[in-house]
Amino acid sequence: MIRLANVVKTYDDGRTTALAPLNLAVAKGEHVSITGRSGSGKSTLLNLLAGLDRPDTGDIWFDGEQVTQARQWTALRARQIGIVFQHYCLLADFTVRENIDIGMMPLEQAPARRRRLDELVETFDLARIASQFPPTLSGGERQRVAIARAIANRPALLLADEPTGNLNTEASRNIMDILTGLNAASDCTLIVVTHDPAVAARAARRIELRDGTVISDTDGARP
Repeated sequence: MIRLANVVKTYDDGRTTALAPLNLAVAKGEHVSITGRSGSGKSTLLNLLAGLDRPDTGDIWFDGEQVTQARQWTALRARQIGIVFQHYCLLADFTVRENIDIGMMPLEQAPARRRRLDELVETFDLARIASQFPPTLSGGERQRVAIARAIANRPALLLADEPTGNLNTEASRNIMDILTGLNAASDCTLIVVTHDPAVAARAARRIELRDGTVISDTDGARP
C-alpha cells in the first residue's frame, strides 16, 4: 500500500531531526497504531504519509508508484487518502452537511454526491445536527463529522492523528469502534497516531517511535 525508504526529515535548517533514516511498509488492509512520546516524530510521519510534508531525502511509494510531486499527492488525497486531523479542521462557517460534502466536490457529480452525503449522515447519526455549525457541536460530534468527511470518497488509506485525544472514555471507544469497523468492513488501511495505550492496543500492528526512529514494530491480536 504505502512504503517509506530511507526517509529523513529535519527542521530548523537541519538542526532538528524529526525522522532519522526510516524504512516502513504498510500493507493494504492493515490497522497500525503509531505511538511514542511527544517529539518522537509521530505527527511528522503522518504528514509525510499524507503528502502534507516532504522528506529531505528518501522515497515514498504508494501502490507501487513513487510519489515525488505535489500534483501526485493532491490526486491521492482527493481519491485514495482520507485524513482525520487532531483538531478536526472543520470549516466553522459551513454546516455539518457542507463540511462533509466539500470533500466530494472535486470528484462526484451532484446526484451521486447527495446520495453519498445522505448515507454518511445516516451512518454517523448526524441527522439531528446536520444543519448546525461546528462551533455548536461537542467534541464527539465534531470527530464524527471529521471522520465522515475523511471517508466520503471511500479512501484506500485512512490516517488519523490523535482521533480520541480530546474525548472522554466512552466517546473515545465509540470513535474507535467506527474506525476499526471501517477497517474491517472495507479493507481500508488504517494508521492511527495516538498517546492512548487503549487505542494503540486495538491495532493489529503497533509501531513505537523514539527520536525519529522505529524502536518497536509488533503484531498483536485484533480485539
